[in-house]
Amino acid sequence: MQWGEARKHLTTYKGQTSYYTINEEVFKPNGFEIISASEPVPLLKSTKPKTCDQIFSSWLDIALKYNPPSSPPESIPLELIPEFTMNGHAVLTKGYHNDMAKPMPKTWNQIPAWLNLDPLTLSSYGVGGISVLHSIKYMNVTGMNGIVIGSVDPWVEVIALQSGANSLLTVEYQSTTILGESRVKWIHPYEYAKNWKEQKQFDFAVSFSSIEHSGLQRYGDPRDPIGDIREVQKVWCMLKKGGIFFLGLPRGQDQLVYNAHRIYGRIRLAMIFYG
Repeated sequence: MQWGEARKHLTTYKGQTSYYTINEEVFKPNGFEIISASEPVPLLKSTKPKTCDQIFSSWLDIALKYNPPSSPPESIPLELIPEFTMNGHAVLTKGYHNDMAKPMPKTWNQIPAWLNLDPLTLSSYGVGGISVLHSIKYMNVTGMNGIVIGSVDPWVEVIALQSGANSLLTVEYQSTTILGESRVKWIHPYEYAKNWKEQKQFDFAVSFSSIEHSGLQRYGDPRDPIGDIREVQKVWCMLKKGGIFFLGLPRGQDQLVYNAHRIYGRIRLAMIFYG
Protein backbone atom coordinates (compact mmCIF):
# COMPACT_ATOMS: atom_id res chain seq x y z
CA MET A 1 0.00 0.00 0.00
CA GLN A 2 1.34 3.39 -0.98
CA TRP A 3 -1.17 5.66 0.69
CA GLY A 4 1.17 7.80 2.79
CA GLU A 5 0.75 8.41 6.50
CA ALA A 6 -2.92 9.47 6.47
CA ARG A 7 -5.32 7.77 8.84
CA LYS A 8 -5.89 4.20 7.73
CA HIS A 9 -9.25 3.59 9.42
CA LEU A 10 -12.72 5.10 9.33
CA THR A 11 -16.01 4.26 11.00
CA THR A 12 -18.62 2.35 9.00
CA TYR A 13 -21.73 0.44 10.03
CA LYS A 14 -19.37 -2.46 10.78
CA GLY A 15 -17.34 -0.29 13.16
CA GLN A 16 -13.74 0.87 12.85
CA THR A 17 -12.67 -0.42 9.45
CA SER A 18 -9.32 -0.24 7.70
CA TYR A 19 -8.92 1.51 4.38
CA TYR A 20 -7.55 -1.78 3.08
CA THR A 21 -10.80 -3.60 3.93
CA ILE A 22 -12.95 -0.87 2.40
CA ASN A 23 -10.79 -0.93 -0.70
CA GLU A 24 -11.27 -4.70 -1.05
CA GLU A 25 -14.96 -4.89 -0.06
CA VAL A 26 -16.36 -1.70 -1.58
CA PHE A 27 -14.15 0.18 -4.00
CA LYS A 28 -12.65 -2.67 -6.03
CA PRO A 29 -15.99 -4.44 -6.65
CA ASN A 30 -17.33 -1.14 -8.01
CA GLY A 31 -14.39 -0.47 -10.30
CA PHE A 32 -12.35 1.87 -8.08
CA GLU A 33 -9.17 1.70 -6.05
CA ILE A 34 -7.69 3.95 -3.37
CA ILE A 35 -4.63 5.93 -4.45
CA SER A 36 -4.47 8.20 -1.38
CA ALA A 37 -5.96 7.88 2.12
CA SER A 38 -6.78 11.58 2.01
CA GLU A 39 -9.19 13.56 4.17
CA PRO A 40 -12.13 13.91 4.34
CA VAL A 41 -12.61 11.09 1.81
CA PRO A 42 -10.11 8.72 0.20
CA LEU A 43 -8.92 9.65 -3.28
CA LEU A 44 -9.75 7.00 -5.88
CA LYS A 45 -8.81 5.99 -9.37
CA SER A 46 -10.93 4.00 -11.81
CA THR A 47 -9.77 0.47 -12.51
CA LYS A 48 -12.31 0.14 -15.34
CA PRO A 49 -12.40 3.49 -17.19
CA LYS A 50 -15.40 3.91 -19.49
CA THR A 51 -16.04 6.09 -22.49
CA CYS A 52 -19.17 8.25 -22.59
CA ASP A 53 -20.53 5.84 -25.21
CA GLN A 54 -20.16 2.97 -22.75
CA ILE A 55 -21.63 5.00 -19.87
CA PHE A 56 -24.81 5.93 -21.72
CA SER A 57 -25.16 2.55 -23.44
CA SER A 58 -24.89 0.54 -20.22
CA TRP A 59 -27.35 2.85 -18.44
CA LEU A 60 -29.81 2.69 -21.34
CA ASP A 61 -29.51 -1.10 -21.55
CA ILE A 62 -30.57 -1.40 -17.89
CA ALA A 63 -33.35 1.16 -18.34
CA LEU A 64 -34.93 -0.32 -21.48
CA LYS A 65 -34.94 -3.87 -20.10
CA TYR A 66 -36.79 -2.71 -16.99
CA ASN A 67 -40.51 -3.44 -16.73
CA PRO A 68 -41.69 -1.28 -13.82
CA PRO A 69 -44.27 -2.73 -11.42
CA SER A 70 -47.47 -0.83 -10.63
CA SER A 71 -45.81 0.55 -7.50
CA PRO A 72 -42.20 0.59 -6.23
CA PRO A 73 -41.08 -2.49 -4.27
CA GLU A 74 -41.01 -2.02 -0.51
CA SER A 75 -37.84 -4.03 0.06
CA ILE A 76 -34.61 -5.09 -1.61
CA PRO A 77 -34.22 -8.75 -2.62
CA LEU A 78 -32.03 -10.42 -0.02
CA GLU A 79 -29.39 -11.42 -2.56
CA LEU A 80 -28.93 -7.76 -3.60
CA ILE A 81 -28.60 -6.25 -0.12
CA PRO A 82 -24.77 -6.54 -0.07
CA GLU A 83 -24.55 -4.58 -3.33
CA PHE A 84 -26.92 -1.87 -2.12
CA THR A 85 -25.25 -1.53 1.30
CA MET A 86 -21.63 -1.64 0.10
CA ASN A 87 -21.14 -5.10 1.63
CA GLY A 88 -22.74 -4.03 4.89
CA HIS A 89 -20.71 -0.86 5.43
CA ALA A 90 -23.84 1.30 5.02
CA VAL A 91 -26.80 1.24 7.40
CA LEU A 92 -30.02 -0.11 5.85
CA THR A 93 -33.26 1.43 7.12
CA LYS A 94 -36.78 1.84 5.76
CA GLY A 95 -38.43 4.95 4.36
CA TYR A 96 -40.93 4.03 1.66
CA HIS A 97 -42.22 6.42 -1.02
CA ASN A 98 -44.25 5.92 -4.19
CA ASP A 99 -43.45 8.83 -6.49
CA MET A 100 -43.71 7.07 -9.82
CA ALA A 101 -44.17 9.34 -12.82
CA LYS A 102 -47.85 10.00 -13.53
CA PRO A 103 -49.32 9.18 -16.96
CA MET A 104 -50.61 12.73 -17.40
CA PRO A 105 -47.95 15.37 -18.13
CA LYS A 106 -47.45 18.16 -15.64
CA THR A 107 -47.39 21.80 -16.68
CA TRP A 108 -44.95 24.46 -15.58
CA ASN A 109 -46.65 27.80 -16.15
CA GLN A 110 -45.28 29.50 -13.04
CA ILE A 111 -41.81 30.41 -14.31
CA PRO A 112 -42.66 33.95 -15.55
CA ALA A 113 -44.20 34.83 -12.17
CA TRP A 114 -41.42 33.17 -10.17
CA LEU A 115 -38.79 35.18 -12.03
CA ASN A 116 -40.12 38.24 -10.21
CA LEU A 117 -39.86 36.65 -6.75
CA ASP A 118 -37.06 36.88 -4.21
CA PRO A 119 -34.87 33.82 -4.97
CA LEU A 120 -34.64 33.10 -1.23
CA THR A 121 -38.37 32.25 -1.27
CA LEU A 122 -38.33 29.80 -4.18
CA SER A 123 -37.03 26.61 -2.56
CA SER A 124 -38.88 24.48 -0.02
CA TYR A 125 -35.59 22.86 1.06
CA GLY A 126 -34.57 25.47 3.63
CA VAL A 127 -30.85 26.02 4.11
CA GLY A 128 -30.07 23.41 1.46
CA GLY A 129 -31.98 25.32 -1.17
CA ILE A 130 -30.35 28.59 -0.15
CA SER A 131 -26.94 26.95 -0.64
CA VAL A 132 -27.85 26.31 -4.28
CA LEU A 133 -28.61 30.01 -4.74
CA HIS A 134 -25.35 31.15 -3.16
CA SER A 135 -23.28 28.56 -5.06
CA ILE A 136 -24.73 29.57 -8.41
CA LYS A 137 -24.23 33.25 -7.61
CA TYR A 138 -20.66 32.65 -6.46
CA MET A 139 -19.64 30.71 -9.57
CA ASN A 140 -21.31 33.29 -11.88
CA VAL A 141 -23.30 31.44 -14.55
CA THR A 142 -24.04 34.59 -16.55
CA GLY A 143 -24.45 33.74 -20.23
CA MET A 144 -23.99 30.01 -19.58
CA ASN A 145 -26.14 27.09 -20.71
CA GLY A 146 -27.04 24.60 -17.99
CA ILE A 147 -28.70 21.25 -17.43
CA VAL A 148 -30.84 20.29 -14.41
CA ILE A 149 -30.98 16.62 -13.36
CA GLY A 150 -34.37 15.87 -11.78
CA SER A 151 -36.86 18.63 -11.08
CA VAL A 152 -40.33 18.45 -9.52
CA ASP A 153 -40.79 22.24 -9.55
CA PRO A 154 -38.68 24.75 -11.50
CA TRP A 155 -37.07 26.56 -8.56
CA VAL A 156 -33.53 25.64 -9.61
CA GLU A 157 -34.26 26.70 -13.18
CA VAL A 158 -35.63 30.05 -12.01
CA ILE A 159 -32.67 30.72 -9.70
CA ALA A 160 -30.29 29.99 -12.59
CA LEU A 161 -32.19 32.33 -14.92
CA GLN A 162 -32.29 35.05 -12.27
CA SER A 163 -28.52 34.60 -11.94
CA GLY A 164 -27.98 35.27 -15.63
CA ALA A 165 -28.01 31.78 -17.19
CA ASN A 166 -28.78 31.76 -20.90
CA SER A 167 -30.80 28.52 -21.05
CA LEU A 168 -31.66 25.36 -19.09
CA LEU A 169 -32.48 21.81 -20.13
CA THR A 170 -34.34 19.80 -17.47
CA VAL A 171 -33.89 16.00 -17.50
CA GLU A 172 -36.89 14.53 -15.68
CA TYR A 173 -38.93 11.30 -15.82
CA GLN A 174 -42.28 13.09 -15.47
CA SER A 175 -43.45 14.45 -18.82
CA THR A 176 -43.41 18.23 -18.47
CA THR A 177 -44.96 20.98 -20.59
CA ILE A 178 -43.32 24.37 -20.09
CA LEU A 179 -45.38 27.48 -20.80
CA GLY A 180 -44.35 31.12 -20.91
CA GLU A 181 -40.57 30.65 -20.86
CA SER A 182 -38.66 29.56 -23.97
CA ARG A 183 -35.28 29.42 -22.21
CA VAL A 184 -36.25 26.25 -20.29
CA LYS A 185 -36.76 22.94 -22.12
CA TRP A 186 -37.63 19.43 -20.90
CA ILE A 187 -36.33 16.04 -22.01
CA HIS A 188 -36.95 12.50 -20.73
CA PRO A 189 -33.83 10.68 -19.43
CA TYR A 190 -34.31 7.86 -21.96
CA GLU A 191 -34.50 10.29 -24.88
CA TYR A 192 -31.39 12.10 -23.68
CA ALA A 193 -29.44 8.85 -23.32
CA LYS A 194 -30.48 7.64 -26.79
CA ASN A 195 -29.46 10.90 -28.44
CA TRP A 196 -26.72 12.20 -26.16
CA LYS A 197 -24.28 12.74 -29.03
CA GLU A 198 -26.72 15.15 -30.66
CA GLN A 199 -26.98 17.26 -27.49
CA LYS A 200 -24.67 20.19 -26.94
CA GLN A 201 -22.37 20.01 -23.94
CA PHE A 202 -23.25 22.30 -21.08
CA ASP A 203 -21.38 24.90 -19.07
CA PHE A 204 -22.91 23.76 -15.79
CA ALA A 205 -25.17 21.11 -14.29
CA VAL A 206 -27.37 21.23 -11.19
CA SER A 207 -28.77 18.32 -9.23
CA PHE A 208 -30.39 18.81 -5.84
CA SER A 209 -32.33 16.08 -4.03
CA SER A 210 -32.33 13.85 -7.09
CA ILE A 211 -29.27 11.68 -7.63
CA GLU A 212 -29.51 10.15 -4.14
CA HIS A 213 -32.75 8.45 -5.28
CA SER A 214 -31.32 6.94 -8.46
CA GLY A 215 -31.66 3.18 -8.73
CA LEU A 216 -34.01 2.86 -5.73
CA GLN A 217 -37.19 2.62 -7.87
CA ARG A 218 -38.99 5.33 -5.91
CA TYR A 219 -39.71 7.24 -9.12
CA GLY A 220 -40.27 4.21 -11.32
CA ASP A 221 -36.61 4.05 -12.32
CA PRO A 222 -34.80 0.71 -12.73
CA ARG A 223 -33.32 -1.02 -9.70
CA ASP A 224 -29.59 -0.33 -9.68
CA PRO A 225 -27.22 -0.51 -6.67
CA ILE A 226 -24.92 2.06 -8.29
CA GLY A 227 -27.60 4.16 -9.96
CA ASP A 228 -26.34 7.33 -8.30
CA ILE A 229 -22.77 6.73 -9.47
CA ARG A 230 -23.98 6.12 -13.02
CA GLU A 231 -25.87 9.42 -12.91
CA VAL A 232 -22.74 11.32 -11.93
CA GLN A 233 -20.81 9.61 -14.72
CA LYS A 234 -23.45 10.73 -17.21
CA VAL A 235 -23.29 14.30 -15.92
CA TRP A 236 -19.55 14.50 -16.56
CA CYS A 237 -20.26 13.47 -20.15
CA MET A 238 -22.90 16.21 -20.42
CA LEU A 239 -20.49 18.93 -19.33
CA LYS A 240 -17.88 20.79 -21.31
CA LYS A 241 -14.30 20.43 -20.17
CA GLY A 242 -14.01 22.59 -17.05
CA GLY A 243 -17.80 22.63 -16.59
CA ILE A 244 -19.32 23.21 -13.16
CA PHE A 245 -21.40 20.61 -11.30
CA PHE A 246 -23.60 21.92 -8.47
CA LEU A 247 -24.54 18.79 -6.52
CA GLY A 248 -26.69 18.70 -3.38
CA LEU A 249 -26.76 15.43 -1.40
CA PRO A 250 -27.72 14.50 2.19
CA ARG A 251 -24.61 13.93 4.32
CA GLY A 252 -23.99 11.75 7.36
CA GLN A 253 -22.93 8.19 8.06
CA ASP A 254 -23.25 6.07 4.92
CA GLN A 255 -26.85 4.90 4.91
CA LEU A 256 -29.53 3.58 2.57
CA VAL A 257 -33.06 4.60 3.54
CA TYR A 258 -34.97 2.31 1.20
CA ASN A 259 -36.55 3.34 -1.05
CA ALA A 260 -36.40 7.03 -0.15
CA HIS A 261 -32.75 8.00 -0.63
CA ARG A 262 -29.13 7.44 0.23
CA ILE A 263 -27.20 9.39 2.87
CA TYR A 264 -23.61 10.03 1.91
CA GLY A 265 -20.67 9.37 4.17
CA ARG A 266 -16.97 9.14 3.45
CA ILE A 267 -17.19 5.87 1.51
CA ARG A 268 -19.99 6.65 -0.94
CA LEU A 269 -18.85 10.23 -1.39
CA ALA A 270 -15.44 9.03 -2.55
CA MET A 271 -17.08 7.20 -5.46
CA ILE A 272 -19.44 10.08 -6.20
CA PHE A 273 -16.59 12.58 -6.27
CA TYR A 274 -14.70 10.44 -8.76
CA GLY A 275 -17.81 9.85 -10.90
